[in-house]
Amino acid sequence: MVVEHHRFDSHRKRSSMLDGIATAGRHHLNIAMACAVGVVRTRPDCGVGVDGWPVGGVGPRTGALLASLASAPPVRRVLECGPGTSTLVMARAIEEVGTDARIVCMEHSCAWARIVRRRLRRHGLQRRASVLVSPLRPSGVRIGGEEFAWYSRCSAARAEGPYDVVFIDGPPATDGRPRRAPALPLLWDSINVGATIILDDGRRPGERACVEAWLGMYPGRLRADLLDIDKGLWRLEKTGA
Repeated sequence: MVVEHHRFDSHRKRSSMLDGIATAGRHHLNIAMACAVGVVRTRPDCGVGVDGWPVGGVGPRTGALLASLASAPPVRRVLECGPGTSTLVMARAIEEVGTDARIVCMEHSCAWARIVRRRLRRHGLQRRASVLVSPLRPSGVRIGGEEFAWYSRCSAARAEGPYDVVFIDGPPATDGRPRRAPALPLLWDSINVGATIILDDGRRPGERACVEAWLGMYPGRLRADLLDIDKGLWRLEKTGA
């Protein structure tokens, strides 16, 4: 599959966090905020920390948005590409709100998957989230003639859908290239119409290139806004099949 770059509509405004969760009730929002702040504050201040848990990861505002989205009825399934602190934040919110939503995560590192599972068990949240060890392999998706790798067990994750919320924070992409571009073409059919898709690290050129490519692939079926939260979050809505 070859995807060419498409120019992004540069006049689209940046949105605030409150706009991103405007549909949430006040009580629901308070729970989401509390879960996000509580989990993020348990991370170590420096060094690697317990079980190799890193200092990086989502901030409280990003966590609050994810917690609100994941725990809002009638969400049933959440897909996460690249688990970590965000997994605990969403799982805790689902547990506190009491919905039957469940999170499916794809992680390329076996060692990191073990750490995330251990943290879920430690917090009593293992029934809310599962982590698929999914090494990276060629995806067949090309952006500007370059093929990018994707999770090898993507088909297993698709089978757990369809998904109402998708959070893309993996695989690692720090070189300015659109390494997360395979996400939508490989997951599109397992994402519900009306679903919310969040792409982290939105201010980086590689993530912007991903969004440009996706809008070109799905004209009239995808809306995108850049939320001015933490490292920047692209919020996309699937508006058509």
